[in-house]
Formats: sequence, structure tokens, C-alpha cells
Amino acid sequence: DEHFIFQVSSKTITQRVLKFSVYHVDRQRKHQLLGQVLFPLKNETLVGDCRRVIWRDLEAESLEPPSEFGDLQFCLSYNDYLSRLTVVVLRAKGLRLQEDRGIVSVFVKVSLMNHNKFVKCKKTSAVLGSINPVYNETFSFKADATELDTASLSLTVVQNMEGDKQATTVELFLFHLTSG
Repeated sequence: DEHFIFQVSSKTITQRVLKFSVYHVDRQRKHQLLGQVLFPLKNETLVGDCRRVIWRDLEAESLEPPSEFGDLQFCLSYNDYLSRLTVVVLRAKGLRLQEDRGIVSVFVKVSLMNHNKFVKCKKTSAVLGSINPVYNETFSFKADATELDTASLSLTVVQNMEGDKQATTVELFLFHLTSG
């Protein structure tokens, strides 16, 4: 019995879709998708603290259109006792790489900000030449519970292209999560 809270403005709630994915994790820690359910919020009345149980069958494949720039899969958790925000960058899928020259490497930059001020930035290792890079890297940030309402987290997928003489960095897309 777990509860998850997502803060979404009332103006955009009808444009949102909840996606539930169920995975099997084997002994080698490989994730295998068993199925998923898409739950559009456009026809839902989400007022008060009404709790409903909704049953849906798992779908074998996603029917949603792919994102224009690709998808980034990550997990967030917060430990009250340790005052730690943990971000696990799992994988990216279907990235649109700009391969106009040289060797391409892709990494994810995770930045924590508070009151729009930069607090700390960490990045994954670079993966060479894949539009579906797998990272499985964990990052922890010290964040008091009182700071969470004003904290924001951004995940940026960055592509490095090595040409003959210089390296170019291209931000493929940015995910920005704000709480509070």
C-alpha cells in the first residue's frame, strides 16, 4: 500500500497521463517490461481526498506515440531520516542524436536547485554511440525536508560530438521537476 504525490497545476491536469509500468528484475538486475497501463486524467474528477480502486489489464506494448526527443527513465526517492534525495538514472530510449560528425557520446546531467539557485550538479558516465543508452547510476543529494518545497531538479540529456579539432555539446532535452 504505497502512496505517490505529484504536484500538477489544475490548468494542466487534463493534459496529463499517468503511466504505470510493471517490470521483472532478474538476478543480473536486468529489467524486463511485463506490461504497462496508461491512465489519462482528462476525464477524471480529482477533487478532495476521494480514493478509488481502478482495475486495468496490463498492455504488452505501449500505444503512446514516442517523444519527439526520446524518453528518459529515472527514479526518485527521499529518505527523511538521512535527509537524502536519491535519483537513479536508469536509461534513455529513442534519443535523436545529431550525428553529423565524429564520435557521439551521451550522458545525463542531474542538477539540484533551491530557490532557482544552483546547489549541486552530477553527471552519469558517457555512453558511446547508442540511441538507447543504459546508465543504472545513482546520485544522492543532501536536502532537508524543509527545503523540498522550494527545491527543483533538472535532468538534461547531453550529447558530445568529437570532430576533427573540437568537441561540441548539444542538449538533447531537459526534464525539470519542481515540488511545492
